[in-house]
Amino acid sequence: MALAFDLHGGRWFTDPEEMLARCLPLLADPDRLREIGHAALDVLRAEPRTDPDRIAAIGYGTGGAVVLELGRADVDLRAIGTVNALTTGRPGEAVRIRCPVWAGVGSEDPIMPAGQRDAFAAEMQAAGVDWRLVIYGGALHAFQLNRDSEMFRASRVAMYEAGEPLFTRAQEAGEARRDASFDDVLRMITGIIATGYVSDEQRGRVLRFALDGIRTGKD
Repeated sequence: MALAFDLHGGRWFTDPEEMLARCLPLLADPDRLREIGHAALDVLRAEPRTDPDRIAAIGYGTGGAVVLELGRADVDLRAIGTVNALTTGRPGEAVRIRCPVWAGVGSEDPIMPAGQRDAFAAEMQAAGVDWRLVIYGGALHAFQLNRDSEMFRASRVAMYEAGEPLFTRAQEAGEARRDASFDDVLRMITGIIATGYVSDEQRGRVLRFALDGIRTGKD
């Protein structure tokens, strides 16, 4: 059983400055972060299929700060995962974290620089937390990569090596158009995702229209 919660209430941000204006006040307010996290937990625990004794929390960006604050608030979790959010808490509260913590961040992330990484590591270590920090070399915030870097080129090669055989199988099974290539599909989806939309619903609708054109019988 999994719950994905939207701490922005359905808003879709395309302007980085607008996103920061939304997130920075939240990051400065640990009590508000905990309120958001507890609200999500209440929904999850109300689901009959949820095992309340086996809940883990994973957060991306500001969501990572939310799950870390749940741990500092002594919430009983089996694991915490935080991506791009190595936020530190109020003094002494990290000792309440009772589960393993995994954190991932890019080495070139300007929002989580080396000093912040060191502060996070020091907090976890001093509190006796079972923690691990993985630093992805060359990656920026949100794991964006410099397109000229060797890592970007290697990632692109790996993506094509994994995706092209799957697309070929779909073509052989008659599920995908034979006049399309995996590169065509990837570029189409990348362009669609990068475009601004009025809502998540509109983005999903446009993506479905595009994918329908790849399926057989939709020429």
